[in-house]
Amino acid sequence: MTGKETYTEEEIIRIFKEYMQKKDKFPSKSQIEADKSLPSYTTVKRRFGSLFKFKQILGVDISQDLKRKDTAIRYTNDDIKNECRNS
Repeated sequence: MTGKETYTEEEIIRIFKEYMQKKDKFPSKSQIEADKSLPSYTTVKRRFGSLFKFKQILGVDISQDLKRKDTAIRYTNDDIKNECRNS
C-alpha cells in the first residue's frame, strides 16, 4: 500500500512485523518516512499514540529508548483520564 490509504491496526502491526523479520530491526522514524511500503509515521502515531507505545505493542526491546535522555513517555489526555478513573 502506498499513498493516502487507510490501514487497520492489524494491518499496520502485520506490515511492521514483516519489515522487522526482513531487516532484523525496527525502523527509525526517518526510515519509516522514507520507506513507501510502510504506513507513515503519522499514521502509526495517530493509531497507537506514539512510536514508543507502538514498539511496546510489537514487543520491540525498548531498553535503548529508555536510556536516551531525550526520550519521554507522553500521555494523552485520554490516558490520564482513564488512569484517574481506574484509581
